[in-house]
Amino acid sequence: MQPGIAEHRKNPRWRVFCPVVVRSIEYGETQALGINISSGGIFIQTFDPLPLGTQVEIQLGNADGVIARGIVRSHYYMTYREREHPASCTGMGVRFVGFDDMTAAGPDVFTHLMH
Repeated sequence: MQPGIAEHRKNPRWRVFCPVVVRSIEYGETQALGINISSGGIFIQTFDPLPLGTQVEIQLGNADGVIARGIVRSHYYMTYREREHPASCTGMGVRFVGFDDMTAAGPDVFTHLMH
């Protein structure tokens, strides 16, 4: 967040670079990268975002990672500068609607992802 700009998000976000596997009945399975996460959802960097409204299952982290269920709510194409060079990123925002087997992650899914 830039200084002097108010934050209007419902939930605080954490920057992560977490491997994810996104699964849907209609579009199969794809590997991608989680860029930021909150208790309400995750931004997933992918060259081919799934259509808005698609129900997905997201495996967060490695093979024994947390399984989240969600709905694709937004698409993004971002441009930015990295070390004085232009860069870009495409992806999708997914709103969480539930988690499977939370006992594997303990009470805080984010703590599990950070280790």
